Order: sequence, then structure tokens, then C-alpha cells
Amino acid sequence: MKITRIIKTLYLYFLILILISCNVNKANTNIDISNTEEKNKGITKISYYNDNGELEKTLEYINLCGKEYLNQGWYFDKKGDTLLEKSHFFKVEVEKKVLDQREQIIIKISYKPLSRNTISGFLLSKENLLKDDYCNLDEHAVDTLYFVNNKLQFSTGFKDKGQKNLGGYILEVTKKLTPEGSYSERKVYLSIPFEVK
Repeated sequence: MKITRIIKTLYLYFLILILISCNVNKANTNIDISNTEEKNKGITKISYYNDNGELEKTLEYINLCGKEYLNQGWYFDKKGDTLLEKSHFFKVEVEKKVLDQREQIIIKISYKPLSRNTISGFLLSKENLLKDDYCNLDEHAVDTLYFVNNKLQFSTGFKDKGQKNLGGYILEVTKKLTPEGSYSERKVYLSIPFEVK
């Protein structure tokens, strides 16, 4: 009698496990991986949809020195509007990307940090030859620029002709100590390609 009850219980657990795994597989089918030009530069954006076909979130992954790194994320409500309290992203505005030698242009960066209690700075590579996977970033000297109200504006120019890749990372530091007694940090990487004629 007890053995029959044990077998029935195990059978029930087995059925529940199958149902759960089917639901997990069903959820994984609602994914769209973008095939944009950015993907060739090591950037992949993955969009996740609910069972009703509504976009829930889009996550951007980059190739960071051979490893996949979550760089930005946008979360959406049922109307498709961005949920700012959950999202973390940057936006770059440049006047143009084809320049003359020594021509000065203005670059604007706005940043929505992951946490409200943060101080953000942009560590900009001085070399202008940043690799797509950011592996050589630590090899170069950097300028540190600070965001004011999550906005940053600066001007730059290039003395030599050719393809340039201006970039670095936004360093997000929490204002409050963690329970372990340290500040938490997060890096968000970006690069801006230019052509100098």
C-alpha cells in the first residue's frame, strides 16, 4: 500500500516537472535577436515578449574582451512605453560623423543609470583607437568627464586622417555603502565611430 502511494506521488511530481519544463521552453520561444549592423561589432540586442506578443524588455549585450556582458536594458509596460525605474541606457548625439582634420564637434551623452543613488562619470580613451571588444581600453590613458543631471557635453577633434573610434565607459558608482562596506560600481561601455578626411 505504501509503495503504491510512493509510486503515485513520484508519478505526480514527474508530471509537474514535465509541465514546468514545457512552460519554460514555451517562454523561451518568445525571443527575438536583432540582426543589425551592430551585431557585426559585437553588439547583440535581444527582445523578450510575453505570451500575448507584447514586448517586455530589450537587453543589449556586448563582446567585452571575449565575454558576453549585459551593457544596457530597456523595460516596457503593456502600452510599449519605457519603464524608466527598471531601465538603464545611454543616448549619444553627434553633429556628424565625417569630419575634416582638426574640426571640432560637440558630443552629447545622456544616461539613465540603473540606480537613483549614483554618481556617474565617463572615462574617455585619449587614443581614439578603441577596439570593438574594448580589450585595449586599459592600455590607454583616459580623461574623466562627469555627468551633471545625467547629461554630459564635450567637444573633440582629430588631428590625423582615417577611421577613428572614440569611446570608453560610463562608471556608475552608488552613493551609499553596501552591507559589506564598499561602494558598488557598474560600467556601461560605448564607442562612437568617426571618419576623418
